Amino acid sequence: MNHWRMIVLTLAFGCATTIQAQTAQKTQSEDEITREVLHVEEVQDHAVAIGDVKTLDQIWADDLVYTTPSGEIQTKAQHLAEFQSGARKFDTMQHDDIKAWAYGPNVVVLMGRSTSTIHYRGEVSVGPRRFTNVFVKMNGRWQIVSHHVTDVAKH
Repeated sequence: MNHWRMIVLTLAFGCATTIQAQTAQKTQSEDEITREVLHVEEVQDHAVAIGDVKTLDQIWADDLVYTTPSGEIQTKAQHLAEFQSGARKFDTMQHDDIKAWAYGPNVVVLMGRSTSTIHYRGEVSVGPRRFTNVFVKMNGRWQIVSHHVTDVAKH
């Protein structure tokens, strides 16, 4: 009877060790995924700041849905056109309070706060904004499929 107890305990310990190893691998993988997306976010931020339409075209998915602070919905083509024409231009931009959540190996939701000065359609907009970017890994690279931004309420 002691022999069977020993076998059960050995199997239980082996299963627990396997589960711990899988959990450690998952956490490491999510950390790697998050680092990849944060890097793409930094590249995108730099491209936005200098109006680099070629880089933005690579990072933004073809079916991008961009929601402006006023609630207007734009396609990728419309949003890129604003940068090309100069209708949207950033003077300053700084992000903080960045948080990212990986949902499997191919989806990451990133949220943060942006403090920026934007020239948009002839007007200057200054202030903190909250944003959410949804990244999907397609064809081996991370792309933004949804960007939503809203002004932070003034107290």
